[in-house]
Amino acid sequence: YAGSVLGITIFTALLSVVRIRKDRIKIRKMILDQTQQYLMLDENERKNISVKSRDMVPGLKVKLPKNGPVTCDMVIDSGSIVVDESLLTGESIPVRKIAGDKIYNGSLILSNNDNDEKQHSCVATVSKTGFYTVKGQMITSILYPAPTKLNLQSDANKFILGMVIIAVIMSGYTIWLMVYYEEDAIEAFYLVVDIIAISIPPAL
Repeated sequence: YAGSVLGITIFTALLSVVRIRKDRIKIRKMILDQTQQYLMLDENERKNISVKSRDMVPGLKVKLPKNGPVTCDMVIDSGSIVVDESLLTGESIPVRKIAGDKIYNGSLILSNNDNDEKQHSCVATVSKTGFYTVKGQMITSILYPAPTKLNLQSDANKFILGMVIIAVIMSGYTIWLMVYYEEDAIEAFYLVVDIIAISIPPAL
């Protein structure tokens, strides 16, 4: 019985670790989007350079695409766009952003007021990237939630502690009896393990 409880406990713990690791990898991939590309402007705004979202840093000035996901927090310098912020706010109605407004990582660009196919009219400056963005902070709070103290958990810990104390006392008494009556040491070990396994419920 004790061996079965130990095996099930270890197997369950390993499954939990694997599941949590897979979930965290998926969440990290959600925030570290490396597929979107932007056109970067130089200081004189005369030359366009293609840059991936993973290489963008705060202060970089880029031209926004006609549509697609926003992969970092930005401030619009000129022009206007229509974005869908339902992933962040839950609001399904598109929002129009103009110069001076902020657009956030996780938003989806629906349209860009680009009348000239050769030049995007909406230019923005990167303000935050990665886990420092609004979406990144939301995902960080999911990956590393603030600890919460529940009365149920506290009572469960006290109960387990009490059962451990009882198990230790009973195990010590059993060992003393086995030594006093000169019983087999292996048999005494099995009895002690059974006492510990029975005293602490496996569900806890």
